[in-house]
Amino acid sequence: MRCGGIFDVVSRKSQLADLEQQSMDPDFWNDQNTAKLVIDQTNALKAFTEPYDKLCSSIEDAEVLIEMA
Repeated sequence: MRCGGIFDVVSRKSQLADLEQQSMDPDFWNDQNTAKLVIDQTNALKAFTEPYDKLCSSIEDAEVLIEMA
């Protein structure tokens, strides 16, 4: 299901991957203010995507259990 807007998980995961890639740059910490903004954005995106992923995993597990019943 794709809702878009604030529920656009695909977009959020893409943004998260981009930010994590930026943080891997050897010069990342040269600008502390920018680094802090990137880390804050990364944490905010993880706060949404990680629970979403856990929920999806739980739903998949429940579907398997239902099939086995």
